[in-house]
Amino acid sequence: MTSAFCMYCSADLTDYSEDTILGTDEQRGDTQRSSPSHASTPVENTTTGEKPLLDPDGAGSTFLTAVVGLVGGFVVGVLLLLFVTGMLSAALGVATGFLVWLGTTIYFARRRTVQEAVSKAAYGIALALLLYALIPFSSTWEANSLSTRLTDFVGLLVILAIPVAIVAGVGRLAGRYVPADDTQS
Repeated sequence: MTSAFCMYCSADLTDYSEDTILGTDEQRGDTQRSSPSHASTPVENTTTGEKPLLDPDGAGSTFLTAVVGLVGGFVVGVLLLLFVTGMLSAALGVATGFLVWLGTTIYFARRRTVQEAVSKAAYGIALALLLYALIPFSSTWEANSLSTRLTDFVGLLVILAIPVAIVAGVGRLAGRYVPADDTQS
């Protein structure tokens, strides 16, 4: 055997040998291979006894999740404050921005892991940016016809597609590293 743990998921492999992993010819037949069943995301590295850096139950992860929640909620709140102010009025913009800031901050900060908070915050920012394509349909937009408004809408949508795709890509990438929740059945 060449290693005592899996380098991808840190599972302890000291109990396994080549026969238990692959099985004998009678156990597996000639067409199948069996694989060991182990936890996909262990809580600690069994070879060194250390917990991972961003342990979901650790103080560092909790602090970083709160920071990501505050920053992500603030960015989404400011984006929606500016959007609603431009679309409707300043009073509605401030009220909406403040309420969205509070709501999204609470939502993002209550995520289980930092990776999940980053993922949700990035998706929220991407959605808030995407709303800016609706500005040509506001009463403050100077356009004489519906065709001009539709053309402006499509133009803004194309312009906003690049930053929205980048931010949503960050959310997707962070979401790939969210550890599985072992408490749910």
